[in-house]
Amino acid sequence: MANRPAPPPVPRRIPPLGWRQPVLVWTPAALLLALGWPALMLRGAPSLMHTALIGGAIVFAMSFVTLGGAWLMGRAPRTHRDVMQHFIIAGFIVSLCAPFVLTALLDSLAEYHERATGLRGATAFAMTPLAILLGLPIAFFYGLTFSLVALVKQPREGAAPRVKRGAPAVHDVQPFA
Repeated sequence: MANRPAPPPVPRRIPPLGWRQPVLVWTPAALLLALGWPALMLRGAPSLMHTALIGGAIVFAMSFVTLGGAWLMGRAPRTHRDVMQHFIIAGFIVSLCAPFVLTALLDSLAEYHERATGLRGATAFAMTPLAILLGLPIAFFYGLTFSLVALVKQPREGAAPRVKRGAPAVHDVQPFA
């Protein structure tokens, strides 16, 4: 029998992300930063600012529900990429539904004032690509900002602590040698 090379080592399990401590400070700060930048950019148009805040709140609510469900099922997100997937999927769903909700609201408002809007069913379908084109980058930055501010990677169990370049490793230091 020929000597076979050793198989590659089994990869270590990546520890799940943890909440940055104290949670009561970092989670609201992450929400404020993530939801605040679109509102800050739209401060000259209050109606658009309110729409962006409502859409962002819906994206966050959907993302938190799916993240909470993942945590309850024992599948806590292990990387920031996992968290981003929850935000991107929620942002896609909200962007997909937004034109239909908008046209329905405009029609109901026009009926209240006894006027016709002229909006047809095709209007929502025509606005959907634009809504997705605008909604997905915003959802991406919501998730990116939130995951970087509120969630941190936990060190692996038994992993050596990080040290600065040039500094001796902790196990190399002899106190009274």
